[in-house]
Amino acid sequence: MGVIKPSRRRIMAIRHLSASFLLLAIAASARGLPTRDLGGATASAVGQATMRYRRVFRLYEASLFLTDPNHASRVLDPDVPKRLEVTYLRDLDLARVNAAGRDFLRDRLNADTFAAIAEDLRRMEAAFPETLRDGDVCALIYLPGQGLTLEYNGTAKVNIASPAFAAAYLSIWLGDPSVSPAFTRELLGR
Repeated sequence: MGVIKPSRRRIMAIRHLSASFLLLAIAASARGLPTRDLGGATASAVGQATMRYRRVFRLYEASLFLTDPNHASRVLDPDVPKRLEVTYLRDLDLARVNAAGRDFLRDRLNADTFAAIAEDLRRMEAAFPETLRDGDVCALIYLPGQGLTLEYNGTAKVNIASPAFAAAYLSIWLGDPSVSPAFTRELLGR
């Protein structure tokens, strides 16, 4: 008996079917990545991380969204649009959260830089509710030319135009150093 060779048409059908399955797999994989609108452009999650207290207590989960994942290495640059989204996993006292952020910035920045952003920092802190509740979602959205907007549970609360303030404030989570280098590495997808 001779070897049966598949027809050219059959070979093409098999290739087409294989390519279709590959495209379906890629599309399913892509659907697993959360996306957000960022100034009219689609931004994909670059990384996700969970902030813990004493390695046991989960405080919040965060996701970093960028329109270009290659921008993760220069995420604090003023020309890079970004969205840092935080979902709280327990109730937190805002006074303690603000004090920790303020202390971090005071220690990290020189005195002149801290003085220059102090009023904007006060405005940002005042825009939050007194208590951060389990399930609440906070987003810090930076768009070049528009500044940093705090969105709380889907409602814009304050916008601060200063790119210097945006870089300083976002450095709490995204800077080098940050409040948690491991958390930052996960957010940046490293």
